[in-house]
Amino acid sequence: MRYIFGPVPSRRLGSSLGIDIVPHKTCNLDCIYCEVGKTTRLTNKRRSFIDLDLMFKEFEQAYSHLKDHIDVVTITGAGEPTLNSDLHKIIKEIKKVISHPLALLTNSTLIDNDDVQNALMDLDLIVPSVDAISLEVIKKINKPHKRLNWDNILKALKDFSHQYNGKIFIETLFVKGINDNEEEFNRLADYFKELKYTKIQLNTVFRPPAYPETRGLTGLELLDIAIFFRKKGLIVEPVGNFVREIPPHVSNNLKDTIITLLKMRPCTMEDLRLLFSINENDIENLLNDIEIIEKKTYNNETYLIARNK
Repeated sequence: MRYIFGPVPSRRLGSSLGIDIVPHKTCNLDCIYCEVGKTTRLTNKRRSFIDLDLMFKEFEQAYSHLKDHIDVVTITGAGEPTLNSDLHKIIKEIKKVISHPLALLTNSTLIDNDDVQNALMDLDLIVPSVDAISLEVIKKINKPHKRLNWDNILKALKDFSHQYNGKIFIETLFVKGINDNEEEFNRLADYFKELKYTKIQLNTVFRPPAYPETRGLTGLELLDIAIFFRKKGLIVEPVGNFVREIPPHVSNNLKDTIITLLKMRPCTMEDLRLLFSINENDIENLLNDIEIIEKKTYNNETYLIARNK
């Protein structure tokens, strides 16, 4: 098929049937971490890119065969889908056919366009990316089209989030040495506090990036950012979903997951409470019979540590 792909397993969304509505690497950003490659057509002009009749035909055929095996239908692709000027029509027609949630992945850059906002209102879930707040960092990590006004984009996303009735999963991707500093963390946290959102998803470079010198963070470094954001009162997805060092076979068992985490990184009781959304008494009950758990005090904070046997 030309426009339909999947189902693909998605860490963020479950099993997803994808719809690609822009040509390969047609985008208004040239993100250094992009796993699809460098942007070959850097444009900020919206236009009609695809054969809509063929796309709808392909989708109806694929959906009828796969609807019992998917969790969500996702508008996405190897470029920025909101550049497609037929977006509103695409969303309305797909919604007529499906009984699943309809999601869209976006780099957020056209959220200040009224037509784009009107189209997005009909979605069940939006995953907008915000990797940085300061323009200097944005230029380094996202390499945006020169006509993009980041102040307008950030304000529009904030305003839109309070008008939109669906779910918003914010995605922030961290690159070593660029947006992984406390100054940018604070800027992001202050901005996210102003949004109405469902959760924040932390990500980093796991696959070969467009620019080979780009480096990702470790799972433990993502964990530290999660703790930082949680202490700021932000809603971050459960730690087991993004700390890759936690083996998959223990990630479904809370007790084992916490023990594995404590072997990798000492945490306070408050850290664990925020990360796993459980109270301190429950944590104590989970761990009180585990002989390998130690408590150490540093800078007036008590840390739990799990020794390796």
